[in-house]
Parts: sequence; C-alpha cells; structure tokens
Amino acid sequence: MSTFPVSPPPKAASTSRAKRLTSKQRIAAAVAAILVLASFAFPLWFLHLKAPQYPETLNLYVYAHKFEGSGNPVIDDIAEINTLNHYIGMREIHEEDFPELKWMPIALGISVALLGLAAALASPLGLAASVALLTVTGATGLSSAYFRLYQYGQNLDPDAPLKIPGFTPPLIGSNKLVNFMTYGYFGLGGYMLILAWVLTAVALFVYFRNRKRPA
Repeated sequence: MSTFPVSPPPKAASTSRAKRLTSKQRIAAAVAAILVLASFAFPLWFLHLKAPQYPETLNLYVYAHKFEGSGNPVIDDIAEINTLNHYIGMREIHEEDFPELKWMPIALGISVALLGLAAALASPLGLAASVALLTVTGATGLSSAYFRLYQYGQNLDPDAPLKIPGFTPPLIGSNKLVNFMTYGYFGLGGYMLILAWVLTAVALFVYFRNRKRPA
C-alpha cells in the first residue's frame, strides 16, 4: 500500500499580523505621544477672575507641573489672588500644597513612553497600557481638581474680614461671587490630552474589532 506525504496545513498569514498594530494605529499612537508631550508647554486648565477693579482680569493657569499667572509686569496674578483669598478666608494657593503637580508629570511621561513603544514596535500592549494610564490620569486629575475647588471654596475661615457663604469655583463654566465673575475652562494642554486619549482609544477599539473578524 503506497503512502503519500501529507504536508502540514499552511499557516494563516493574517494571524501574526492581527497581533500587531496596523500602520494607521501606529501613526495614531505616535501623534498621541506628541500631543501628550506638547501638553506640558500649555495650560491644562485656567481660571479667570473679572471685577471692576481688575479690568485686565486676574488669571491662574494650571499646567501639568506648575501654576502660572499671566506674566503681567504690573501685577502678580497669583499673589493678588492670594490677597483676595485672605479677605474671604480662603487658603492661599501654593504649588507645594498640590501633590498632583508631582505625580501628573510622571504619569504623562510614562504615557509618552508607552505610546512611543506602541508606535515603534506596533505593540498592542503598549497601546492598551497607554489608554488605561491616560484614562486613570484624566479621571483622577478631573476629580482631584473639582475636590480642590470644593475644598478651597467651602472651608472658609469664619474669622475672615469679609464673611461670605461657602462656594465652589467653577471647573467648567462661570459663577459670580460678590462683584467678581469667575470663569474656569480647559486650556490648550487639556484639549491636547483629550485628543490624545480619543486617538488612542479609537485605535485600540479598531484593533480589537479587527481581531474579532474571521480571517
């Protein structure tokens, strides 16, 4: 009885490819890495205070790693805001009281490294880890920002020269306190992080959707 050699079944070419990121997904990761890195140069969030005695407004710009005023040579915004805080019994604003300014740069730096890994090596794991880290960093940063605003506005010194009820400065939007209008909005750096998260989340979703498709 004659026998015929049986060749092994061919390997699916798409199997190995499905485990790696596509070129579009790698580009999305690279662009996201650039956006996260560039966000350090711009405010993530800002607060504007308008009043008749301050026609040019007082400004507080919050970066991932520092606070800044508007750079007005005539008036130091943060020092002036702290003076106003004293009159209503609010704590002064100092960078050393905000540990967020320490851990956020580290978290964003790790995100840049993971996104770079995803782009360079077509690594789905690097992309997934970066999405997870950006999600946690963003959610923690926003909740921490709101808690800080609540904490500063509600815990007022009862012996302050000017007695006012507790309040919460706006995270997004505006409110009025005495003769001050307060505006809070995301800065350019904040929008960069949002866009980076959207790019990576969509790229990861498409990657897993394509993996589920039959070859």
